[in-house]
Amino acid sequence: MTPTADGRGGYFCRPMITIDKITDLKERLEALKGYLDVEEKRGQILEQEKYTHDPDFWNDQKKAQLVMKKIRELKRWVGLYEAVKREVDDAEVTFDFSRPRR
Repeated sequence: MTPTADGRGGYFCRPMITIDKITDLKERLEALKGYLDVEEKRGQILEQEKYTHDPDFWNDQKKAQLVMKKIRELKRWVGLYEAVKREVDDAEVTFDFSRPRR
């Protein structure tokens, strides 16, 4: 953190966010997306959810519960990725707003 004058004779610390750090975070996020195979998981969610619309879906309770568990698991991973993506996007917006204007 860098000490910065607060205009009243005091100092406060501001975290050092740089364009390089933002770029690194975005690259790491893209790698995470590939590692987690997020797009494939989204496709699997859609495919599995199609089964739940079948009127006979709940006739086999055990099979239906397994499908629902799989959907929850897939959504959890996608949701975690989306949460990280929002944080990176927010960091980028914060960086943009904190840059001095000319």
